[in-house]
Amino acid sequence: MRIGPGSGSPLDATISRQNSGNPPGATISRLSTGNPPGATISRPGRGNPRSATALRIAVWQIGVVLGCVAILRGSAGAGALAALTLIVSAARIRGDWLSTVAGRWLGFVTRRRVFAGEHLPLPANTRLTSAGVLVGAGGLTVVARTREVDFPRFEGESGGPRIDLQWVGHLGPRQDRPSAWLAITVVRDADFAGDEQLRVALDNVLRRVRPDLLSGRELTAVLGGIAHAGPACETWRHWRSGPVTQITFRGTGPAARFLKPGGDVAVTVARWPDGDSVIRVAARDAGTAERAAREVSRSAVRLDGRHGPAVLASLPIGGKL
Repeated sequence: MRIGPGSGSPLDATISRQNSGNPPGATISRLSTGNPPGATISRPGRGNPRSATALRIAVWQIGVVLGCVAILRGSAGAGALAALTLIVSAARIRGDWLSTVAGRWLGFVTRRRVFAGEHLPLPANTRLTSAGVLVGAGGLTVVARTREVDFPRFEGESGGPRIDLQWVGHLGPRQDRPSAWLAITVVRDADFAGDEQLRVALDNVLRRVRPDLLSGRELTAVLGGIAHAGPACETWRHWRSGPVTQITFRGTGPAARFLKPGGDVAVTVARWPDGDSVIRVAARDAGTAERAAREVSRSAVRLDGRHGPAVLASLPIGGKL
């Protein structure tokens, strides 16, 4: 079913298609590079590198002041605190600031890392409707099949909510060509807080892009398949789901180059319009996964201590790392 202007709500059309058993519609067409004009594409929640640098400098300055106090007053306690502050703010471990590693470790030890049963990673307080709409605190998201590797060009509404896009490609060991999906999210904020407001905005977007939307059942199957859903456990260096070992990376540039057939490794790539990407390799044999990881790490940064959040970001649900 091809949804065009004046054909009614695309979300309603998706529900009708599920009930009627009609074949899915046309794939997303006329895709091009670059951000959609009129829409603000961003990835909130990643943090500001400049703010982190400024904070690190401030902590270093505090350490210097404490060191001066220790020298002038002969305070051993102030001296020890000054030394610890300077080490945390200035030391590096394998190229990362010690303060960054400490923050990553704190997040690792305080979040849930063991999941029983058929665990399907989804953000907290997020529900999936039968129409395939993910409803969460961050907004409404729908997922469409696509054969393209770029992002759709469409006009965002003036004064409307922000639109976030995410492209995800997956290539399994037995696949000759990757499968790909596009997640389209209308972002919830103070001006657009209600589900109905976001639904209207999402309908308007879908009329322009005319995607081949996944139903709730189809999206559940896709997520379960590419996430290798099963009893899961996060360690510092891996995410394990059943017998499958998964390792994640952050990359920049043309990450889709990692989706090449061959071998016993499944590869998933999530990309955003700002050029950032998350790459995930998965294999039943831990040694095979590590060998693949060494290849990927030549041009991407391994996310040890963050594999759980990175697995979530690599799924076609509009996630962000």
